[in-house]
Amino acid sequence: MVVVANCGLGSSLVGRSEARRQLGNCAQCCTRELCNGDLCQSQIPTTTVDPTCVDDPTFDCARVNSVFDVCKDIDRAKTVCRKFCGLCNIVDGQWAEWSTWSVCPVTCGNGTRTRTRLCSNPAPVHGGDDCMGNGTDITTCVLDPCPVHGGWSTWLSWQPCSMTCDVGLQRRDRTCTNPAPSLFGDHCFGDSHEDRLCNEGPCSDGAWSVWTSWSPCSVTCDSGLSHRNRACNNPPPSPHGSPCNGTAADWKICKSQPCKSLHVAFNAHTLNTRENLLPEAPFKFLVVILNEGNSYNKSSGFFTCPVAGEYFFSAQICGNTDTSVDYHITKTFAGTSSPVDLTASTNMDTHHYICSSTSVVTQLDVGDRVWVRPHHLRTISNFEFLVDSRTAWNTFSGTLVRET
Repeated sequence: MVVVANCGLGSSLVGRSEARRQLGNCAQCCTRELCNGDLCQSQIPTTTVDPTCVDDPTFDCARVNSVFDVCKDIDRAKTVCRKFCGLCNIVDGQWAEWSTWSVCPVTCGNGTRTRTRLCSNPAPVHGGDDCMGNGTDITTCVLDPCPVHGGWSTWLSWQPCSMTCDVGLQRRDRTCTNPAPSLFGDHCFGDSHEDRLCNEGPCSDGAWSVWTSWSPCSVTCDSGLSHRNRACNNPPPSPHGSPCNGTAADWKICKSQPCKSLHVAFNAHTLNTRENLLPEAPFKFLVVILNEGNSYNKSSGFFTCPVAGEYFFSAQICGNTDTSVDYHITKTFAGTSSPVDLTASTNMDTHHYICSSTSVVTQLDVGDRVWVRPHHLRTISNFEFLVDSRTAWNTFSGTLVRET
């Protein structure tokens, strides 16, 4: 079937006139208004278009589109057949002005600054192309050089020990050169050298000095002891040397002339109860039946040591009904008045006649005194609370056991 169109050019096969460009409403086949519009595959849009949107007058858009489908190549069509291809409402993006440069992010040395621009002058619409190029620009900002802070180098090897034996010191060093400080940079913090102890073995072991002379005998009569000393200082052991073997002191028995023996003993009984009612006052035993060495004084109640040695003392106190007595055997050192109790508190608490006793062995020097003293007295009545009888005696006795 052959399709013909009456476009006022006579009867012919009609595709379109090659001598003229299309005019009017038919965008593909006719050059006059008398055109069979049904033959057109592309009508010129009837919507209002931008009057500045025109096609390239040197380009036959209808023919090129029929042959090459130029309208499908949007980028090409926008430049030659913008109106024919209905691309008047497409807007390609254009760059706006650059922003100001950012502040340099460093205070010394080199940094980078940036500036930006937007694809908004105009922005792409209806499928228009984005702006070509970058939206960000980068540049280098150069400031004064930065200070260089110092850094330590690695430690050097340890130097030889300062001693060839015993304990010495070793040293090693490092320098502030990694890097060295410059441009007012900080110096390295810390020590540039380090020391440690080194041990090269002992220099010497200890050896004894000669013995000192024997000391005088410890007693002036009978047998005693004498000693002599030596020191581990010939030479003294070095810090890692061995100490001397053996002891630093030597002892031996020394004998002197026999001691002249002195017999000291006393025994006294019967208390003056009316005179001894006050606590802490010495009990005074009125009847002295033995007083070898003449050391007990019945008027004061004190025994005074005539010769240094070990002594044995005993005391017995007898009480009446409803009597409570705490008492001690007590010593006072020569030249002092402060009492020292030699026995624990001995308590007698009676409801009938009863006696309690205590004893002690003690070392005395010449002039020391020993006595019996009440620590606490309590009676129910005002009658005498201590008794003396054939079966219950208040006694105080002592004897020298061994001279020293």
